[in-house]
Amino acid sequence: GARSKIARLVEKRENSAVMNYVKVSTNPVVNRIMADLAISTTMTEGRNFAYYLKKHLKNITDFKDVDSANFAVLKTPGIPSVLIEVLYLTDPVDAQLLKSEDFIEKFSFGVYNAVVDYFYRE
Repeated sequence: GARSKIARLVEKRENSAVMNYVKVSTNPVVNRIMADLAISTTMTEGRNFAYYLKKHLKNITDFKDVDSANFAVLKTPGIPSVLIEVLYLTDPVDAQLLKSEDFIEKFSFGVYNAVVDYFYRE
C-alpha cells in the first residue's frame, strides 16, 4: 500500500476508477468483494509474470527484485501487467547502455522470452 499521504490520495483516486470495471450486482458490497477478488487475481498474475521477467533479465540488467505497487494500471481487473524499471537516465553508465543496440536487443529478447515462458507454462 501507499506510504505517504500524497501516495495514499493518488492510490484512492486510481482505485476508485477500478470499481467502475466490476459491477455484477446492485449490491455495492458484492461489487466490492468481486472487485477485490478480480484485482487480487490480476495482481497475482502480474507478480507471476514478473518472476519470469526476473529469470530472463537477471543476466542482462542488475535486476534488484520483484516489488508491487497499488497503481490502477497494475490492477485493472483481467489485465495482468507489470511496470519495468530498467535503468536510470541520470546515471551516465545506464544512459550509455540505453543507447546501445546490443543492450536493447538483449533486453527485448529477455522480455520476449519471459512472455513466451509465461504463456506456455504448465
